[in-house]
Amino acid sequence: NQFKEIASSYNIDGIEYDYIRYDGSNILLYPSQIVDYGYTEVSINMFKEKYKYTGDIKTILQERKARSNWVEFKKNRITDLLISAKDAIKSIKPNCKLSASVFSYPESINELMQDWPRWLNEELIDYIEPMIYEKNNELLFYQYVEDFMGNIINKEESTKNKVIIGMGNVCNGGNYYDYPEQIRYVLEQRLSYNIFEASFFFPFIKLTDVFKTYG
Repeated sequence: NQFKEIASSYNIDGIEYDYIRYDGSNILLYPSQIVDYGYTEVSINMFKEKYKYTGDIKTILQERKARSNWVEFKKNRITDLLISAKDAIKSIKPNCKLSASVFSYPESINELMQDWPRWLNEELIDYIEPMIYEKNNELLFYQYVEDFMGNIINKEESTKNKVIIGMGNVCNGGNYYDYPEQIRYVLEQRLSYNIFEASFFFPFIKLTDVFKTYG
């Protein structure tokens, strides 16, 4: 209903799903101290019904296969939300673009339940935005962006064009004035970019003028 309200009440071009995930989980690693989320009564009952489990959830998840099923269940819960959200939004605004902020390392798919390869393959979103919030330009240029594009995203141009590099070096203590150099690098890779968060640098007139030249 919230997505419908946004799509019907406002003149928007797109919607980005931010924080479209669970908090980090190490349940597939099965260490001595489990860190995991999503244990609501509704979710537990749905999970047990789907996989025909009975008994206490902690006992069920002692089994490796059950832990894998639990992760898949939570990934599907988020994906189901994107399916219904797309149907709701596109029924009102067919041309509305949909994107999602995702973590940029491959393990995040099973740690945060962000099954973004599926989201792209099934066209549930139009773009993904890997959050590469790095203040060190050398790492941003020669490790994080290249690793994501080379090792996680295949080389097909159609997939490459669905990636928007999310930059937010100020989130890690970086300098606003490093943005132009990061933008230059991303554009040289024939990639798109998004900045978190634009409103932060509006008071910096000279920096805003620099961004206008990239616009």
